[in-house]
Amino acid sequence: MEFGKLTAILPTLNEEENISQLLDFLIANYPGINITIVDDSSADATVRIAKSKNYANLKILERTGTRGLTTSIIDGINAAGTEFFIVMDSDFQHPPEKIPEILRALDAGADLVVMRRTEVRDWPAHRKIISLGAEFLANLRLSISGSPKVSDVMSGYFGARRDWALRSISSNPKRFEPQGYKFLFDLLKGVKKSSIKVGEIAYVFNGRMRGKSKIGLPHIFRFFRSLFS
Repeated sequence: MEFGKLTAILPTLNEEENISQLLDFLIANYPGINITIVDDSSADATVRIAKSKNYANLKILERTGTRGLTTSIIDGINAAGTEFFIVMDSDFQHPPEKIPEILRALDAGADLVVMRRTEVRDWPAHRKIISLGAEFLANLRLSISGSPKVSDVMSGYFGARRDWALRSISSNPKRFEPQGYKFLFDLLKGVKKSSIKVGEIAYVFNGRMRGKSKIGLPHIFRFFRSLFS
């Protein structure tokens, strides 16, 4: 499998407890894979640890000023020079063992591959309720706009063809909530069903290995705002 045609985009914010282990796994298991870390001014040693790996195919974007997961992902896509990319968290909630499956689906012709959560581990009840409510509203919005519906529109783990994603982003950049955290939803709501081939792969969403979740009330507010953009 040719991992050199793939870039793993890793948006980071204070992931010093996880980043080293993830980078070691990617480098050891997927020869030639390209990795782009987009760091949102981490106050810890995330960037220093990443730089210490001295991996030829590792690119680190240190962002200042406007911060947010959505703009981090867009910056990562722009910086990637490969045919395909994936977006994943650095805390092992998104199992990196699934990367070969994503690449195979993209090689087979998919424009977008959505990783569908079949089980969510270690989430409290209120987090699950919020997620279900957000998923319902997001799917309603996609239905109204004639966009493709996927089984897990709230997923933060996905892969795509870079040229397709860049065209989609540039066609209507105002639909993206800059400091939002549901890039996939923003991407899909500007796409028509007939213009995209979507694949889905099931996975188990694990609890964080280390560190704390970054999701809070401001993120929820921005998601509601993105429903109307």
